[in-house]
Order: sequence, then C-alpha cells, then structure tokens
Amino acid sequence: MNGATTSGELRAHNRVRLLRAVHDCGATSTRSRLTRDLRLARGTASVLVSGLAEDELLHEEPAPEHGRGRPTQVPGPHPRGPLALAADVREDAWELAACELGGRVTVLDVRPHDGTAEGALVPLGEAVAAHTSRLGHRVVGVGVALAGPVRFGGLVDIAHLGWRSVNVPALLG
Repeated sequence: MNGATTSGELRAHNRVRLLRAVHDCGATSTRSRLTRDLRLARGTASVLVSGLAEDELLHEEPAPEHGRGRPTQVPGPHPRGPLALAADVREDAWELAACELGGRVTVLDVRPHDGTAEGALVPLGEAVAAHTSRLGHRVVGVGVALAGPVRFGGLVDIAHLGWRSVNVPALLG
C-alpha cells in the first residue's frame, strides 16, 4: 500500500512512480507499456503525463514502431526539464556533465589540472557557476565525486595528491 489518504496524495505518489519508471527504463518505454507496468488506468496515465508535461518534467515523442491499435508515445525528459550537474575529479583532470531524467549524460567540460586542490577545484567551481548560469532553473543539484574520504562540512583528504583537510565547498565557491 502506498499510504496515500487523499486524491492529491495519490496523484503525487503516481507522478513519482511514473517519473521513476521513465528514468529506470532509460526513457525508452512507451506510454502504453508504462501504463500496463504501473497498473494505471489509461485515463489516469494520460492525466499524469499531461500534468508532468505542463510542469516541464516530461515530453513525449512518437514511438519508433507500433503494433496494432492507436499509435503510442514514448515519455522522456522535457527539453527544459531538470538537470543535475555531476563532476568527477581525478588526479590529473576533471569532467563536468549534465544528467537528465532517463539517464542521458552530456559532457559539458573536461579540463586537466595540476594536481593541487586549488588548481583542480577553483576552475571546476567556475565551470559549475558558468553552466549553472547558462542552464538557469534547470539545474536542481550538483554532485562532486572525489577519490578520498570526505568529512563533515566537505573537508577531504586525498593522500596520493597531498590534499589534507581541503575545504571543497570553499574552493568550489
């Protein structure tokens, strides 16, 4: 049971279920397949997809091929939908990418660095700020992967690079 006690809670629950299903299938399942898999009524699925499209979370494209019956659509990420920025900091370079619903990843920037915390993180922070400014409200979060233990407050130690108690949030700006 989902715990919903009102129609609004049930709608919110089903919106999340539908978004999760679209993401998990890599935005490749048709609306009719998602409706069947989630055990939704066709009308309910239609209302949910329409609402998510109005909220710029989903966009539908015609299915490449269809069998009998009416043509179906494939729900996927909205072109103005939310993005998460993901940074991977390695010992000699970093990579910044935008990730969207369905799992598509678009590399935005790759830059070498000198191995120092400042040489790696300050330019990364500038790149994050520039892409966030360009993408605007679409950016809903930023994640940074570092090859070392992170303590409370964002302090990181990366022994092989000589980084000790590096204040990552401060260097990223």
